[in-house]
Amino acid sequence: MREIFKHRVSILVSLYKAEDFLPGFLKDLSRHTIFNQCDVLFIDANQGDGDFALIDPFLKENRDNTRCLKLPGSSIYTAWNQAIRLSYANLVSNWNVDDRRRIDSLEEQVCVMEE
Repeated sequence: MREIFKHRVSILVSLYKAEDFLPGFLKDLSRHTIFNQCDVLFIDANQGDGDFALIDPFLKENRDNTRCLKLPGSSIYTAWNQAIRLSYANLVSNWNVDDRRRIDSLEEQVCVMEE
């Protein structure tokens, strides 16, 4: 029996020296057609590079579907696996902060995976 989750898809966002890309990434992310149906987990397996200070206002504004996970000293794969275990959706997608996507690209991907 398939478990019912609150969100359609969890998005794992790895943070590492992302300051230059975060403003554009956050703007693009929030414009996605199904953003309000996503569970967004920002993952930091490093310490102190300032990325969380930049995303804090975004996290506060989008409390219903954004979270942060700090795993200092973990490899990126350990961090991703932990985030998957904590996800609130049946589907999981990995996004990089230096990627740019069409605002409907995630919706299309989710529809295909749900079929």
